[in-house]
Amino acid sequence: MPASTQTSNEPSELTWQQAWAAELQRRDRESVDQLCNRYIEFDLPDGYGDEELRQQLVHLAAREEALQVTYLEDRPDGRILFTPGLELPFEQVVVDSPEAYRETTRHLNRPLVRASGAPLWRAALVRHPDENGAVVRTLCAAFDFYLSDARSLHNFRAHVLSRDCATRGPRNGGYRDWVAWQRRTFPENPKPSDSAISSFWSRYLDGTEPDRPALFPFAGDPSSPLTGTVHSIRVELPVTAPVLRRASGSRRSSPFLLMLAALSASIAQESGADDTVLRVNVAGRPPQYQQTLGSFGDLLPVRVRHRSLADPEHALQAATTSWMDAIAYQTTPWEYTVQLCGAPGSTAPARTPQILFNFMKWGSSPVFDTGTDQFEGELGTFQFQVVTQGDRVYLACEFDPQRFAPTGVEAMLDHLCASLLKLTG
Repeated sequence: MPASTQTSNEPSELTWQQAWAAELQRRDRESVDQLCNRYIEFDLPDGYGDEELRQQLVHLAAREEALQVTYLEDRPDGRILFTPGLELPFEQVVVDSPEAYRETTRHLNRPLVRASGAPLWRAALVRHPDENGAVVRTLCAAFDFYLSDARSLHNFRAHVLSRDCATRGPRNGGYRDWVAWQRRTFPENPKPSDSAISSFWSRYLDGTEPDRPALFPFAGDPSSPLTGTVHSIRVELPVTAPVLRRASGSRRSSPFLLMLAALSASIAQESGADDTVLRVNVAGRPPQYQQTLGSFGDLLPVRVRHRSLADPEHALQAATTSWMDAIAYQTTPWEYTVQLCGAPGSTAPARTPQILFNFMKWGSSPVFDTGTDQFEGELGTFQFQVVTQGDRVYLACEFDPQRFAPTGVEAMLDHLCASLLKLTG
């Protein structure tokens, strides 16, 4: 049955995150392919039957409104349409080689058509031999970029493997309710006097901008064009996960805050600045939406300042206070904050030469290779990503080598490691 005959619901506005992504595509058409899908795959345990899996997905799709989106206009003033009751976008595939499996996953992860009337996700259960020849069953799923985030991929896997989608009761937060709440709470063209939220950000960022560029001695012109090359430096940090946890316990802090403090201190040591603004990836979810599928993740401006910021101890004090203030407002969309407090003509988030800090919570690739290399891509921010694998802790830095000199970044990493050792020793 066509989607238009199955729903009486009016289209909803895009969220701030979706509208920003559409605007980014409008400005930079070459980035379209980067905004296609979010993808996940995981093996099913023995005893988890094929039909049982199908039924779990049927119940999950009936419960999760983000899995019911059938139409999305990818422009800043676009709309999205929720259409429940459609046929499950699921298939079962059997292949006979690892190469055929990789080809199947590439096909599954092809772009979804946002005006087709079909759900903007798809899944396949693939039976295939692994690299050792043993037959395994892997669930592969692709979700439109606009309708998922890292936490949602984690939630999807957890929901499926829980095997209780049919019996689990309704949650407090549905995705469509959140979309409407966000648009009511964060109107366009905000002013400091609009609400307690806008008043907080105006005070918190008074005298600076949420997207202020990182000014290092080794930084180039922040307005320079991107080169189309990303330089990647990946190192193992000189502390282990157990050491981070013990130090966090003794300081009544957290591994994230210790890393944020070490990074803030190293920024001050390199730049001489005692006031820095970073952007941090956050879940952006109110408590009742922690398990909901959808696109919630966003960026949070975090301002760390202290007259002795280069001292790791003082950096920890400042980072803790600043983080506790800002995280209470993590549902604030990044673009809303930029409209409220940013300089006129602020650029798209991916283009600004600012430090972005990401502390991974939900795992990463099975193998983290240390070293240095370059690959094609356009990246304006200076990205720091902390990854834990077992007891080991790694840091990945990615940046445009025209905007940030690799030798300067390596010197800064030495400062960061030294600061981290001081905080955990």
